[in-house]
Amino acid sequence: VDGFSKVIAPGTSKSATFAFGYTNYKTDKIKAPEVAYKFTVDPAITGDYDSLDANPNFKWTLKAPGATEATKYSTVADLLTAVKALSGDDSGTKQYDAGNLPSAFTSADEAYTIGWEWVFETEDDTNTDKDEMAEQDAKDTAMGNAEALENVTFKITISATQID
Repeated sequence: VDGFSKVIAPGTSKSATFAFGYTNYKTDKIKAPEVAYKFTVDPAITGDYDSLDANPNFKWTLKAPGATEATKYSTVADLLTAVKALSGDDSGTKQYDAGNLPSAFTSADEAYTIGWEWVFETEDDTNTDKDEMAEQDAKDTAMGNAEALENVTFKITISATQID
């Protein structure tokens, strides 16, 4: 099983978690800043992901704390928009008054899971057109057999900056 941990193929997925817990250094419990602040969630991606976005079986995922399933996105742009919205505003930045926390990060154990999933399509799935399935299977096979797969890196910077 360990030899397959780095395999990227239909039926595989990979994820990582991230969180932002502003804690009181005295009590180690989450506490809103005592001053007004600007809260920013700034996701960045490097690498070539065009072929991944073009494959309808390849999905980007974001799972909220406590959710039973991740939300699936067809493109990196859609995923980045969802991550930015965790700030409380679609722009990725929102101003908060003293004593208020962003609703996405109200406790220290609120970890989000971001990742990808390459769906393995079967005849039982919603796509039952055999010609379409054969065409997609050929695309998946070509992508899986490529000499070099896309190397994509996500970096999410979360910051709270005091407003003077």
